[in-house]
Amino acid sequence: MLLLEIGMDTSTPMGELVAATIAGTAPYECQIIGQRTRESLAAKRCYELGQDDDVHAQQLDVGVLGA
Repeated sequence: MLLLEIGMDTSTPMGELVAATIAGTAPYECQIIGQRTRESLAAKRCYELGQDDDVHAQQLDVGVLGA
């Protein structure tokens, strides 16, 4: 496989390593996006309920408002 946009040739051991590393970060990025979304929604709920930031931080740590 030849990745033209970034000039990576996966027929070499180094190219294969780089491709595997890049591909391995995709699930991590999806999880981080989901975590940030849950935290933002929890913060919005706290704001709408009039709760202060300390309560919000405690609830996120325990996972009460999170996923």
